[in-house]
Amino acid sequence: MNKPTLARRTGALLAVSALGAAGLVAAPGAATAAPVPGADQAPATASASWLAGQLEDGLLTYQAGEFQNADHGLSIDTALALQEVGGQDAAVTAVRDAVAAGLAGYISGEAFGDVGSTYAGAAGKALALATATGGDPESFGGVDLVARVESVTDDTTGRTADVSEYGDYANTLGQSFAARGLAAAGSPEAAAATDFLLDQQCEAGFFRQAFSATGAADQTCDGAADAEPSVDATATAVLNLLARDDAGENAIAAAVDRAATWLASVQRAGGAFGADDQIESPNANSTGLAGWALGLAGRATDAAEAAAWLRARQLTNVGSCTPFRPTDLGAVAYDDAALAGARKDGITAATEGQYLRATAQALPALQWAPAAGGANVLAAPDYVKAGSRVSPGVIGAAPGEWLCASVAGATASVPADVAGEAVLRVRLPKAAGTRTVTVSDADGVVGTARFRALGATKLTVRAKKNAVRRGANQVVKVRGLAPAEPVRVVVGGRRVDTGQANAKGRFTGRFKATGSGRTKVVVKGQFGNRRGTAAYRVTR
Repeated sequence: MNKPTLARRTGALLAVSALGAAGLVAAPGAATAAPVPGADQAPATASASWLAGQLEDGLLTYQAGEFQNADHGLSIDTALALQEVGGQDAAVTAVRDAVAAGLAGYISGEAFGDVGSTYAGAAGKALALATATGGDPESFGGVDLVARVESVTDDTTGRTADVSEYGDYANTLGQSFAARGLAAAGSPEAAAATDFLLDQQCEAGFFRQAFSATGAADQTCDGAADAEPSVDATATAVLNLLARDDAGENAIAAAVDRAATWLASVQRAGGAFGADDQIESPNANSTGLAGWALGLAGRATDAAEAAAWLRARQLTNVGSCTPFRPTDLGAVAYDDAALAGARKDGITAATEGQYLRATAQALPALQWAPAAGGANVLAAPDYVKAGSRVSPGVIGAAPGEWLCASVAGATASVPADVAGEAVLRVRLPKAAGTRTVTVSDADGVVGTARFRALGATKLTVRAKKNAVRRGANQVVKVRGLAPAEPVRVVVGGRRVDTGQANAKGRFTGRFKATGSGRTKVVVKGQFGNRRGTAAYRVTR
């Protein structure tokens, strides 16, 4: 019984998950994208370097439950993402050759008893890799991939379908790969496959992910009562359509424009995307896909906001702030929870797969990461309490870039928001004195902020009159304050005078005497641990 169970699990994995849990898409292979004008390429370079470094004999391998999984689909995603940003030709070639060598086990479940099977999504994705990276699509790993994809594509409708004893899991994600690959190979079935893909776009502009039932009379998105919007399917379709030589054709161009408009309409305020109704929370997978699609569709501002969100979740050490392990730098966290986990434990065997997939999907979108506009450090001039946390602010930073605040060995790091602003909270030493907080980004020191830290002290308070009539004026003199330190004079729980110390740290308070008998006056400085008292008698 173990073998059929494993075969069933593997068949489903290859049919569905080979595209990636969130529908990871191949990069346009006709031409490598040029650096985006005005963008900072450092984040993309860092992620590319980390991803390439994770390859083992051309494949990405990670722990998946009890199995060590060599993920061919994810490896293809990585190769095509690396090709998109450039500079990693050797890694791209290594993946292509490794996938070709293991192709039979990727596009079919023959080895697990699924006799005569072909998984449409995996086959289409492999065809995209072959045509994009200079492989021979008619003899890739000894397989005629063009004929294989044509065999799972309906000659009339253009719909792709898995051939498997475990069922058909084909969907829009795989359809977009197949249509692209067939078009690149010059297949006569490319037109029908493309038409069926375009039929999966609803009037609102989004592409659905799931097809209608095989026997349904209407196979279009608008003809389905239960069509659900999908960011991942929409972005995947856009990217694969834009990768084609005929991307400027009227029907394709119109579909891309409508899809990009819809994507922009569902982007969160901070630049992020969720996937669909099942995965609503912001995540790097969907944000990477959508940001990449928006950028290639000409919506640079929207793409830059997505890139900023991704950059803020890229594991980055800056200046003396080193919250992440050196071997993890450049990886992109799936979400905020994953980022917090990396601060605590680094990338572990249990999370490595998630990081690999998120980074591969985020990498091309990072090409739109905005550059800094000239950062400035801001700080309020007021006194602060020694040993407390202070909050220097930064404006004009690159959106999403990590910043580091350091003082006397204490550090704090946060990314700038989509507006290029950040507030860093770093703890001062417990001793009083003027402290300089240094703020750095990846290029070095951005600026400094000076804080005047006050420690605990007992103020010297003297009442001018030991006895004073009720209603008459009383005067207290205070010493031991800092220059210009705020002062409060309190009698019987009521504030009777306020002011500021002079340049010598002295203050004179005046107020009318109230009550009767022995009375205590309390003088407080900026903080509760800076105080002094005096006593006097109030007479009638």
